[in-house]
Amino acid sequence: MSKLFKTFMAVAAFASLTVVSSCTKTCDEGFEGDKCDTEIREKVVGTYSVTEDCTVTGGATYSVNITKSGTDVTKVLINPMGGYPSSTGTVSVDGTSITIAEQTTGGYTFSGSGTINNGGASITVTYTVGTGGVSETCNGTWTKQ
Repeated sequence: MSKLFKTFMAVAAFASLTVVSSCTKTCDEGFEGDKCDTEIREKVVGTYSVTEDCTVTGGATYSVNITKSGTDVTKVLINPMGGYPSSTGTVSVDGTSITIAEQTTGGYTFSGSGTINNGGASITVTYTVGTGGVSETCNGTWTKQ
């Protein structure tokens, strides 16, 4: 009987360890990390040097500032959006991607997406910008300063 009990206890202990080790914690939207207390958007906040190539206007270089939105933990503000001085874009951040939902700011309409690379060290972006019936697609690399 003792041998059977020890075998049962060993199997139960192994099963418990397997169940505990397979558990993953699901963080609230906009948060990540072991304790789910790190904002996902934190990695992209800062100043970026932008190099881009657009289908109509050609190449451009400029800087953008990315700051936290005061209204949503999953959003950041990009100024100047597309390098246009009067435009500030609102962008969603989710893990390793950004989404530029269609929006009009400073007289320009933007939409697009991007990939966050190396923990926010750079972002590759493709977006469309339009004004006055003319639009173009821009592909850019944003490098954190």
